[in-house]
Amino acid sequence: MQIQKLAQYDDGKGLQFKEAIAEAAKRKVRLLNNLELDARLQGEEWKQEKEMYPCWTGTLIAYEAPGKPFCKTVEYEGLTFNVPKQFQGKKGRTIVCNHPDFILKDNVITPGKSAKCIPIPEDDGWYLPEKQFGIPNGEKSSDNGQTRYLWRWSTPYCGLVARDYDWWDGRDRRDVGCDCGPSARLGVFGASGKYTVPKHKHEWVCKTCGEAKGGKRSTTNQ
Repeated sequence: MQIQKLAQYDDGKGLQFKEAIAEAAKRKVRLLNNLELDARLQGEEWKQEKEMYPCWTGTLIAYEAPGKPFCKTVEYEGLTFNVPKQFQGKKGRTIVCNHPDFILKDNVITPGKSAKCIPIPEDDGWYLPEKQFGIPNGEKSSDNGQTRYLWRWSTPYCGLVARDYDWWDGRDRRDVGCDCGPSARLGVFGASGKYTVPKHKHEWVCKTCGEAKGGKRSTTNQ
């Protein structure tokens, strides 16, 4: 996997939510997901790339206000997230998937088939992260090096998970921001090389791969 720096934070001169996704599409790369960036922040890579943080991840997340079940959509700061039918009516949970398995058209986000509906705590705090996306949602604890700090709103939210820092100590590099507005300008990492295109249903022209209905497409991109 080859890492590209699509934009650096540079005191708020990075890319906004929609710009980050557009830039990744332009360069034909995917955005590094939360788990991949977590590994960089807990390893040694961050020491050579401090200019990139805070940054967007490629992990998309959507949740409702605590105690409120999912309806057909989640609305947040001009964005509309289409809730898959099988997740409607669930509460105390969040819908998560990784780039590029979602469609952003204008201000409407539609997750792909890889999207999962997993529990999310009602409050900020230190929690053990789940293994598929690295979202803090396990047993509530203190900062013990294995936990991550969840930042979330008490209102509905949809957007990309962000990774932040304050003073570069171990605690701040374990913050997982599920609360960053789409107008924030953050750093952006991309990854080039082969990746699997998630399976998806074709319309007359597929919004994901651009192929006409009935056409064939390779399962890898360069």
